[in-house]
Amino acid sequence: MAELRQLGASQPLPSVRRDQYRVVQSDGRVPWLEAVNTVDLEDGEIVIRGGVRDITERRLAVQALERSHRRAELLTWTASSLLSTDDPWGLVEELCHKVMAELDCQVFANYLVDDDTGRLHLNAYAGIAEEDAQRVEWLESGEALRGRAARDACRVVVQGIPAMSGPLTALVARCGVTAYARHPLLVQDEVLGTLSFGATTRTGFDEDDLTLMKAVADHVAMVVHHWRPRTSAAATSC
Repeated sequence: MAELRQLGASQPLPSVRRDQYRVVQSDGRVPWLEAVNTVDLEDGEIVIRGGVRDITERRLAVQALERSHRRAELLTWTASSLLSTDDPWGLVEELCHKVMAELDCQVFANYLVDDDTGRLHLNAYAGIAEEDAQRVEWLESGEALRGRAARDACRVVVQGIPAMSGPLTALVARCGVTAYARHPLLVQDEVLGTLSFGATTRTGFDEDDLTLMKAVADHVAMVVHHWRPRTSAAATSC
C-alpha cells in the first residue's frame, strides 16, 4: 500500500473496470461493446490490460426481459384498476397514456359505438389537434382506418405510412403518424368501439407491441361492456 501511495494512488486500485458503450460501424450496425480493463501492480508499477467484446445479444436479452416485466406489471395494474374504478373513462385515458409511454407512441384514439346511430363517436384521444378531433368526432363504421376495425371486427395495422397514399391513410397521415394500429373492442363478438395507437417517431410495431395493444383493448372492452348499460339507464331516466 505504501508503494501505491508513492505512485499517487490514495485509494486501493480497482482490479477490474468495465465500460459499456455503442459504436456506429461502417455497415450501419450500432452494437453494444464492453471494454474490460484489469489493473495490477507489478514491480511497483501500475499495469493495465484490457480488451473489447460485443455484448449486443446480452444487452438485448436483458432489455427484452425488463420490457416483459414492465408490460406484465402494466397489465396487472390495468386489470385491477379498471374493474374497481368509479371513473372508467378517466382511467381509460390514463391507461392509454401509460401505454403510449411504454410503446413510444405519440397518438391514441378511443371510439365507442353510439347505440342510437350505430356510428363511432370519439370518446378519448391524445396527440391529435383539436380541429382534427372535431373533424373525426363521428365516423361511419367503415370509414377510413378508424372505422375499418369496427366494421371488420379485426385489427388494422398500417406501417410505413409516409410512403403510402389514399383516403384510408389520409386522416392519420395528417397527424404525422408513421405507424398505426387499431384494435376493435370486442365482447362476445359484439363490437363496442375501437382503440388505436400511432407513432410519429418510427415506421412500425413488432408483435410484442401489438400483443400489448390487444391485451389493453380487451381490458377496455370489458369496462365498456360493464359500464355502458349503467350509462344508458342513467340517460334514459334523465
